[in-house]
Amino acid sequence: MQSSLFKTSLRKKLKQLRDERPIDHCVSAAVIDNLSSWISEQSYFTVGFYLPIFHEVDLVPFMTSWLERNPGKKAAIPIIENNQMFFAEWSPETKLTKGIFNTLVPQTIRKIAPDLLLVPCLGFDNSNYRLGYGGGWYDRYLSQTNPRPFTVGIAYSQCRIETIEPEETDIPLGLIITDESKSYSKGRI
Repeated sequence: MQSSLFKTSLRKKLKQLRDERPIDHCVSAAVIDNLSSWISEQSYFTVGFYLPIFHEVDLVPFMTSWLERNPGKKAAIPIIENNQMFFAEWSPETKLTKGIFNTLVPQTIRKIAPDLLLVPCLGFDNSNYRLGYGGGWYDRYLSQTNPRPFTVGIAYSQCRIETIEPEETDIPLGLIITDESKSYSKGRI
């Protein structure tokens, strides 16, 4: 219970930080540059990513470009249905509609399993645990997925904290990429 109260307070502070000091375009561009540099050295086939909400780094232009440069590879976005999260194929031509929590989802859903997952972070700590919005969707998805995709947190460096006080259900990410670096690795690349 103590950890939940801590996380609730931390979420509020980090959301307030992002709302009060909006991230400028140069900072988001630096995150994308670091992601682009890292992913160019990888061989993943299906990349799961997110459509941005609440001032998150917008990966749509990056993913559009990545798909153009890598014919035959696929991208996917998260869908929540029946209290479960899964991923559906996405392309720049995908027609979207409003889903749960007013997020955008494909009108036609083709489920696919990413081997690389780009995960939005409201905050992150020194052990690569992420703080999201409190739904636990990514942690549940990862705990139920076999084989588990490699996970990369996408975050602003100003949102790095000492610890999120992880709970038993929290799963650390394999790598965190920020505007300052791509070196917060757990060594599982």
